[in-house]
Amino acid sequence: AVVSTQSTGYFVWFAMLFADEVLQLFTLTFHDWFRNMFNKMDTIMYLLVTLGLVLVHIPTEKALEGATEPDEKRFYDIGRIFLSLGSIVFYIRLLHMFTVDAALGPTLLMIQKMIKDFKVFLLMFLIVAVAFGIGYTIALTDPDDWDEDTDNKHGGYISGIFFYTWFQMYGELFVEELQDGSGAYYGEEKKNGRSEFVVGLVGVYMAIVVLMLVNILIAMFSDTYTRIKDREDVIFKFQRLELLQDIENSYLPPPFSFIHMVVVKLMTSPGQEHGPDSDNK
Repeated sequence: AVVSTQSTGYFVWFAMLFADEVLQLFTLTFHDWFRNMFNKMDTIMYLLVTLGLVLVHIPTEKALEGATEPDEKRFYDIGRIFLSLGSIVFYIRLLHMFTVDAALGPTLLMIQKMIKDFKVFLLMFLIVAVAFGIGYTIALTDPDDWDEDTDNKHGGYISGIFFYTWFQMYGELFVEELQDGSGAYYGEEKKNGRSEFVVGLVGVYMAIVVLMLVNILIAMFSDTYTRIKDREDVIFKFQRLELLQDIENSYLPPPFSFIHMVVVKLMTSPGQEHGPDSDNK
């Protein structure tokens, strides 16, 4: 497969960032390195980008014979999806620069704590969403429907369980589709008494999610905000300390930081690596 100039630049930039991470692993234990949230994001980013670059450049038999069109590359679309996700993580990773600011730095910790709160909400929401999604499916379908066109309909029913309940949380209720029994995941129109029952289920579902679960999440966010705000100054000082520890071994950007580390290691004798007191012990 032909590697474009843009892809080559992507390879080089990716290698530069990876070199800087290797430098950190030389100066920290893996446990200390992986404890940092942004290093976890780096790990996810490297995995996504690596998979994306590999998949994008795996050619089909036609490409091996000389064709270079993107649609003739196997796994090309999947690779682009991985690259898209990797790019999203990369740009979110840039939030790390906010740790130098006394106001924005504690806000990053606030976001991390709110993510934990959101996990609790998401667990409760998924249980409720699956329960009502299955209720929609049972009410709008008949047992005979499951015996027809198995390959398509079974996947459609399962997707419908999550599709409707997830987007209803954002205000897209699909009342007309569910009332007519003509949703994209339920096949042909089958309006009956059960359809009106499903509309009632939508009302109960929205009351539980919007009035209860979402307000619980807002209360959890508010509590997290208050706790972080009260300790804002102390949190910023700890973040500044961690930032200084990250740049302690080199003030150069990647990949020059990695080159600097290699040169320092080569110029430092084994006895000097343990500090000035090592000769007296």
